[in-house]
Order: sequence, then C-alpha cells, then structure tokens
Amino acid sequence: MKTCAELFEELNELDEHHQIEAKKVSEVGDSLMETICAYSNESGLGGGYILIGVIECEQPSEHRYCVVGIDNPEKIQNDITTQCSTRFNKPIRPNCFTEKLEGKTVIGIYVPEVESGDKPIYFKKVGLPKGAFRRIGSSDVKCTEDDLLGFYQERNAKPYDQTIVPHATLSDFDPQTIAEYRRLRKEKDPEAEELTYDNTGLLESLNCILSVDGTNHPTIAGILLFGKRAAIRRFLPMVRLD
Repeated sequence: MKTCAELFEELNELDEHHQIEAKKVSEVGDSLMETICAYSNESGLGGGYILIGVIECEQPSEHRYCVVGIDNPEKIQNDITTQCSTRFNKPIRPNCFTEKLEGKTVIGIYVPEVESGDKPIYFKKVGLPKGAFRRIGSSDVKCTEDDLLGFYQERNAKPYDQTIVPHATLSDFDPQTIAEYRRLRKEKDPEAEELTYDNTGLLESLNCILSVDGTNHPTIAGILLFGKRAAIRRFLPMVRLD
C-alpha cells in the first residue's frame, strides 16, 4: 500500500489519474463518497487512493499540488467509516491512514475493488443505475444500464476460487508446499507442462495468482492450496473444502 508521501509525489509527477485523486474535504460529503463508490466498482482497477488535505495549487508553484492539511482528521476518518457502512447497498471497508506532509496532517484512503459478486455498489437512497459510479480516467461517472449489465455478466464470469484475497502477497505462499506439489505432479505425469515453469508461472497456470496492473495477487485457490498455515489462518479462517 502506498504512503501519503508517495501519493503526493505521484500526483505532482502525473496529475490525478485513474487510481489517485486529491481532495480538500472539510467534511465528508457526496463527492468523496462517489469516488469511493467508483473505486469499489471499477473492474480490473484493483481499487484506488484518495489523498485528503491536498489541492491543486492556486498560485504558481514548483509543484502542481499543494498541501493544505486538515484540522479534524479523527472526525473525518470516523465519518468515512460510518458512511461507508451505512450509505451503500453493501458495507465498504476502506483503509484510512494519517501522515504529516510539510508539517500538516493529511489522510490517505485506499479503497479496494470489491469482488465481482458484490458489484454494483450503489447509494441505497438513490438506487440503480444512478446511484452507482465507476472510475473512468480521473472522473467518477454515473453508471448506465449497459454498465450494470457488465457487472452482472462479470458475476458469472469468474469462479469463486479465482477471487483475489485482499492484502495477501506472494510471501504468503509456502515454497515447501509448492515443491511437494511438483513432486506429486511428477509422479502422476512426468511430462506435465506446468513442471517446466518457475514457481510464479506454475501458480499462474493453476489460477493461484492473478495479475492486476502488473502486480501478482494470490487467489483463494492459491492460499488454500499453497498458503502458509499462518496465511490460511489469517485470511481464510472459516473456509473448508468439501
């Protein structure tokens, strides 16, 4: 997960884009919640970041964006958590964190993309399609009927065991378990093609990892089959195999 300092640097290098947005925010309103909704829904994006307390510089400066900070970080974070739990059709759990930039307090928010079976996320009071948003470039756009159809088709396109496990990394895989799989697979079929791959290629061929924006993420199948005991206990404590 990126830090506020990294997000600020990227904003000044690239401006706002599909995965980072800067907002001033003195109170949690519709604009912020629409961005959270859009990041939750956008397929293949892997979520996005919001940097609160940073605005586009009004006066000529060496930077494109300037730090203005926020005076009430605890209240802002509590309001975000409350509204994400109550305003949408399903609760959203963004990760909020505070840092100091140029001596001022700012809030970073990481909003994960929800699983395909939970889409579309929308504002309960507004309903569909107008209450759902998706992220197009650096904008939050109201969903159309065609967008909703795409979400419903996506629900049936990816098996549950290919779902990405949030916050899991390749370090959660157990090399000894992978080696044992190779041994057993070789006994069954010495010519199996996946045995010629390195571990990353092997995991990818078995749909145990999926790539999002060039980064590999473990899937549910991957953690269950090849995860360390601690990883299975942490990420999938209630899952069993039938």
